[in-house]
Amino acid sequence: MATTTGLTPIAIKEEIQTIPSSDSIDVSGANYIEISDANSPTLSKLTNGKKGQILTIVFLANGITLVDNGIVTSNSALDFINLKNNTDSTFNSGDTLRLVFNGSVWLELSRSVN
Repeated sequence: MATTTGLTPIAIKEEIQTIPSSDSIDVSGANYIEISDANSPTLSKLTNGKKGQILTIVFLANGITLVDNGIVTSNSALDFINLKNNTDSTFNSGDTLRLVFNGSVWLELSRSVN
């Protein structure tokens, strides 16, 4: 696959996910996921991301909380989420969130509260 920036394009991988008790979701190869969980779960990590990967999350249920882990610098914090408002955020059905992985943490690009 040819690249112009040295990055290999990530194919669209659409998934509907529920959040496991480990409070993390594997997003390897994904750029679009839908999260559906009726038990008001908490998500704190997105695992197996690649540097430069952009991920769009569409929430299909109410009360899904993403934990903001702030700016982190240790390897033990790999895959954490850093939201713009620097606080945990609860999303509802129809809301969307776009993130980019910088090689260590996921940074919020934008969100839409619907």
